[in-house]
Amino acid sequence: MEGEGKLTVWTLLLKILISLWLVTVALWDASRSRIPNWLTLPVMLAAGGYGLWRGQWSVLLAWALLFLLWEMHILGGGDAKLIMGLYALFPERMFVLMLLEGILITRLPYLTMKYAGRPIGELARGGLRRLRADDWRPTHAELQRHGRSIAWTYCLPGMVYLWLLW
Repeated sequence: MEGEGKLTVWTLLLKILISLWLVTVALWDASRSRIPNWLTLPVMLAAGGYGLWRGQWSVLLAWALLFLLWEMHILGGGDAKLIMGLYALFPERMFVLMLLEGILITRLPYLTMKYAGRPIGELARGGLRRLRADDWRPTHAELQRHGRSIAWTYCLPGMVYLWLLW
């Protein structure tokens, strides 16, 4: 009985620490438009190392995929390392689903406002033009110029998963 209470206290403490980390990352990104390594690497490496020690090899696959998304300039480096840390903490399919749903829900209003008033045909032609020119990936310069501070869109689903499903 006594061990159960300690486990609950340690679990609660861990959830609070992870929550503080997520809030710090989101606020840091919002105020400075970048996420420093000292905020992501310790969590990424500690949780990833622990997961690998436990035999959760999917962490390496997820990290490789996120590295490719960074190389293709689809994700910024800080965002990629944040998601790597989140997946290392929660290496489960349900977390991936929660993350993808959260990204969709939080980004739809932004995309709606960004492209409101533009004809669908114009948007489709622009997209097709980039595909034909094999220019569908953003360049590093485009990511720097048009990238947004969106770490909160990863942190929010992480927080929901942490408190409701983990």
